[in-house]
Amino acid sequence: MDALLNKLEKNLRHSRTTTSEGSEETKAQHAYRLMKLFFFRGNRSAAYERLKKYVKENEPELLKISNELGKTERFFDFLIVIDFECTCDEINNISYPHSIIEFPAVLINVKEKEIVDTFRSYVRPSDDEKISPFCTYLTGIRQVNVSNAPTFSVVMNMFRDWMRKNEVTEWQRYAFVSDGPWDFAKFLQMQCEKSNIPIPDDFRRYVNIRKTFHTKYCKANDTQRVCLTNMLRKLDMTFEGRRHCGLDDAKNIAKIVLRMLFDDVEIRVWLQ
Repeated sequence: MDALLNKLEKNLRHSRTTTSEGSEETKAQHAYRLMKLFFFRGNRSAAYERLKKYVKENEPELLKISNELGKTERFFDFLIVIDFECTCDEINNISYPHSIIEFPAVLINVKEKEIVDTFRSYVRPSDDEKISPFCTYLTGIRQVNVSNAPTFSVVMNMFRDWMRKNEVTEWQRYAFVSDGPWDFAKFLQMQCEKSNIPIPDDFRRYVNIRKTFHTKYCKANDTQRVCLTNMLRKLDMTFEGRRHCGLDDAKNIAKIVLRMLFDDVEIRVWLQ
């Protein structure tokens, strides 16, 4: 129902109609007013049927468009896969003050079901933190890669420029994708605090691809842990590139996302 309402609002935004009281309002406002009536009368299923009937009788082309769109395409034009790499040590310390040192992104065109561009920048660690030998072993990132790299604030501006270059500007029509919650719920929040910048609002709404994958591809009694390796294996895919290289990880996550799009899986955000 949400997709139908979004499409209805977008297509009727500039049309005009007249209320019974004679005042002029947009058809989108009129539809929203009707939608509110639908929601306050009966259950959700009944409300959906009333809305569907209204669109069928008044805007049949919109119903046709909605039915032709894929489940994810109804909501998003673009998906942006991100997999940060951060400073770390060999001890698995949950209170370790991670700094982001690699900011990669893979841009997916949802309608075309293809990767259209990639972004990557190393990031100079906060407080000029040194890269540990273990971090280099794990990620392949060396001190020389980050010593003269731009700060996180600068890289974020570079990333926004990259988004604008690819015409990813309507925030309701794109979403970020990550392998689990840690990139946005932990690493990004830590880094924004260190850099003394607010957490961008659009980064608070993201797709946790593990949850979406588990819902679609895993059986109720499946005890295998959902992780990047196992997701690829279940889809008969292999990892390409170097593990824990942020850009390579993001590209492999993007492969899973593309498979989901071809399987018409509904990919939705998780609000934080």
